Formats: sequence, structure tokens, C-alpha cells
Amino acid sequence: MRSRHRVSKLLLRQGIVYRDGSAWTHVHLGWLHKQQFDVPGLQMAFDAEHDAVLSAEARRDRLDAAIELMPPIASSPRWSAGWGVCAGSPP
Repeated sequence: MRSRHRVSKLLLRQGIVYRDGSAWTHVHLGWLHKQQFDVPGLQMAFDAEHDAVLSAEARRDRLDAAIELMPPIASSPRWSAGWGVCAGSPP
């Protein structure tokens, strides 16, 4: 996600590096939430990108949940037949 990249680079430009394990874990997100800056513009930029990360992850989780509820593609004979044609196999 681009927002993750922007958050990471914003912190890196300030000399702030997360060193306590893997990035984007629950612990890392808690660490991110605690980051504070004295410069108001920098704080606003960080907050905006951090919110973008959280929004993107929530959207991804909702989509994953919706996909889990979908029936398997193979259960639709019409789709399967069409897929075979699209894949270049004979009908």
C-alpha cells in the first residue's frame, strides 16, 4: 500500500526507525500510534498518512470478508466453461 510507504519514508526522513520486530504488525501499529511531532505541519502529514494506512487496512479486511462469503468460482458451470475458452483451451 502506498500509504504504508509514505508513513515509513516520513518517519525515516525524521530519523525514526522501528527496530522492535517486523513492520505492520499489531505491535508496530501501536508504536506508530504513539508517534508525536512538535512541528504542526509534520504532525498533520503523519496523521493523514497514518489514517490512510488504517483506512486501507480496514477496506482490505472488509473485502477479504466479502470474498470469503462468495461461492467458489468452480461451482458455476457457466463461468467454468467461459474460463476454459478464455484460457485458450478447446470448448
